[in-house]
Amino acid sequence: YQRVLDLVGDSADDGYNYALVLYALKKYAAAEELIANRQYALLENKDMLLLYARTQKVQNKVEAVDSYAKWLVDNKDPKVRYEYAQVLEKAELYARALEECRTALTELNDDTRDPAKGELRYAIARLIFIADPENPEGMTELKGAIADGYNDFDAMEKLALDEKLSAVLQGEIRAIIDDAKRTEAEKKLAAAKEAEARKAAALEGDELILPLPPEAAFLSEAPGRISGGTMAVGARAPLVYRNYLENSGTGTSSLMPIDWARNSVVFGRDGPYPVKDEELSSQVLAAEFVLDGEKTWTGFEVRLGDGEAIVELAKTMEVPFRLYDFSDAAPSFTLILQFGVLSDQEKGLVENPSLLVEKQLYPPPTYVPDNPSGFSTAGRIGTIELDDSDRQKLKNATHLRLLVISSQSGQLSGRVLLGNPVILKK
Repeated sequence: YQRVLDLVGDSADDGYNYALVLYALKKYAAAEELIANRQYALLENKDMLLLYARTQKVQNKVEAVDSYAKWLVDNKDPKVRYEYAQVLEKAELYARALEECRTALTELNDDTRDPAKGELRYAIARLIFIADPENPEGMTELKGAIADGYNDFDAMEKLALDEKLSAVLQGEIRAIIDDAKRTEAEKKLAAAKEAEARKAAALEGDELILPLPPEAAFLSEAPGRISGGTMAVGARAPLVYRNYLENSGTGTSSLMPIDWARNSVVFGRDGPYPVKDEELSSQVLAAEFVLDGEKTWTGFEVRLGDGEAIVELAKTMEVPFRLYDFSDAAPSFTLILQFGVLSDQEKGLVENPSLLVEKQLYPPPTYVPDNPSGFSTAGRIGTIELDDSDRQKLKNATHLRLLVISSQSGQLSGRVLLGNPVILKK
């Protein structure tokens, strides 16, 4: 970025992207200086002004007060307003900070997650305790914050120990915290009992459905091993993500079928997407890909959650899937299904190859009528037989993984639709 700016000059680039990179690298002073030298951009680019305010905030500079105030003259965002309130509090301008928190609270809507309503109400309570400790509204807001889901007990404990507060007020806050902790513990116990009840109900019967919730699915990590070798993460192709939800005028949405023409690609999102498929008569997860000479494989994982208790019971699995919208009439690729303790960076899990069960879905290793060896776009059912060794490994399974591996020299694009596996206990 520095080289580009030196070559093209300020007229061709306002430096915002470069400042953004510096900010991401935590070079806050350098980012601030870069922006400060482009005053014209501060006047014309609201994103530049907000980044300027944030670089000042993270450096605890009082100038952030004016920068945030300028941004909020022409813009409205509860997250930014809450940041402004935090800057005001840092400058000991408690009354103004309280006013901005209350305004941010009115700007929240049903979709706002950051800041959460409970977090804002706790900030209001804390500011009232600091600025006007005799005001009973502080207690009302603290109780309201907890009722709205605020459960940062470390922050509340710190507040209860604040020497600026009277011993009586500290005791009242302590009583509220203790009550909230008891309620939280009761909720966790009830949730655990409910989860156990769901598992017990799911385990009844000889045929069980393994859920594949879309929110638990993500682009596959590089597998620790597959039959015949390993897969390099650099050779992994991304997955195209499409939105198949149709929104109604009443605020509800419906999941549409795979041939719905008004679907849209969601840029910046990578992974399998939910969609309906009439061939498989169900909601499925779709892995849409483009493979070539460099990007030779892709796939996705699903966290099993409550399904962990189901897979270890399987003697046979019936896996519905469909090969859809392929670029070749006779593509050369392999489709593999794995269960086990699989890599998951978000959850901090490291793959254990010794606890891996792997089965090939396509081309099928043996002939079965529901999964023919020849390529077609019809719905299929891959039948997987499991022995005692497999079931022993499945006792520890946390994830399912679907892998698409190309073996042809040219480009290969298509979609693999995966339905919910059926677990047969007998």
